[in-house]
Amino acid sequence: MIDNFAVYANQFRELTRCEWKLREQSTLLGFLWTLLNPLLMFLVLYMLFTRWMGGFMANYPGYLLIGVVQFNLFTTATTTGMGSLNSRRSIMMNFIMPRELFVLTTVCSVAISHAIELVLMLVFLIALGAVPRLSWLTFPLIDAVLLLFVTGLALGLSVLALRFIDFLRIWSIITTAGFFLTPVFYSAAAIGADRQRFLRFNPMAHIIGLARDCLLEGRFPAWRHMAALTALALLVAGIGYAVFNKQKRRLSDYVLS
Repeated sequence: MIDNFAVYANQFRELTRCEWKLREQSTLLGFLWTLLNPLLMFLVLYMLFTRWMGGFMANYPGYLLIGVVQFNLFTTATTTGMGSLNSRRSIMMNFIMPRELFVLTTVCSVAISHAIELVLMLVFLIALGAVPRLSWLTFPLIDAVLLLFVTGLALGLSVLALRFIDFLRIWSIITTAGFFLTPVFYSAAAIGADRQRFLRFNPMAHIIGLARDCLLEGRFPAWRHMAALTALALLVAGIGYAVFNKQKRRLSDYVLS
């Protein structure tokens, strides 16, 4: 059992390293190129909406930055994770290894990039006037819940993307719509009260909201709220793994079809 775990851990490490290099994250220029996407998104949204939101919201740049960085993890991890089986067809057909590793290592590679982005985000927040507080120590827990949530989604979606190639385009449309349906660049208070209730069913709205409260307001997350989001993330991860595990033996058939 120990030997099997050692082999699994070694495969996980090597595949993550390869994925990191394939995504051109192993060089400074490659990482900066990846960082350019959320940075440009932040700059465009800031220039467009700072007069609208900045007038009645303190530290709007920090509010926007947290939303962009967190939602970027959701989009990038789910999109690249669900496409990992398609992009590794030749390896799947020629090597024997746990198929879930392709998805998990892809998400892990994205998470490493995200961790570096978080360091830069915190530096910018301090530069923008945010004061480090004890509540910042709870932010890694909030981020871990988000990572668990996107990992579960990536596992389940990867099977759908391998079975139905057009699902990659469908998910791109869903994530684009989700960006505008999540308070990333606007406040929930800016929309009608009758529409605010729909945000209760948006997990990303809750996760981003907790991150903002923690980093900008210095508030510790309410344990009931945190427990509910953790339970949801565990449920999504469990369902995603169950779907993946059930279809695991048919993945090769999907590759050949």
